[in-house]
Amino acid sequence: MIKRFTLILITLFVVQKAKTQEVYWPANSSEINTGSNATYLVQSVNLGGESAPIGYNLGAFYTNDSGQLLCAGIASWSGVQTNIAVYGDDNTTPEKDGFSEGEQITWLAYGTSLGQTYEASVVLGVGPTGPGSEIYSSNAINIITEFNIDPITETLIQGCTNQEACNFEVTAQEDDGSCEYASEFYDCNGNCIDTDG
Repeated sequence: MIKRFTLILITLFVVQKAKTQEVYWPANSSEINTGSNATYLVQSVNLGGESAPIGYNLGAFYTNDSGQLLCAGIASWSGVQTNIAVYGDDNTTPEKDGFSEGEQITWLAYGTSLGQTYEASVVLGVGPTGPGSEIYSSNAINIITEFNIDPITETLIQGCTNQEACNFEVTAQEDDGSCEYASEFYDCNGNCIDTDG
């Protein structure tokens, strides 16, 4: 009873604290299947130090050529052990559509009831192919003993937050240093601005 009450309090705190992150979550792994993958067996999921209720999607994200986080592995948490197929880049296509060998995995979780994305971390155990790793390697089998969802740390949308910049992003919550400005006497489209008549 106390654990359930604690989870309710954490959920209420999350509603007050978390901000919506605009990260695309695929409906299932068939949307992101590139053929090669690594397997991550998830034994337990925690939310704020307590066992997480069902209703969370667990995701492995990579950085694409444009610097955006994209999902390359997803599983729904239903309260029992599950696995995440984390897909590698399909080198027959020009764009990066999965993990490169040796690339660090970014873990995120999505609360379906609140529509929120949260940062996450994992505790890895020893699997059939050796010690688990958050570095992508095709055909590896990894065991996640704990998938920990952080209900307080919100994943902020990064981008240019200066309204005077040419690439100002209305949805950006944290400035990432990418602001670009027009040259003196020119507008953002490169048109000359007549300042002296």
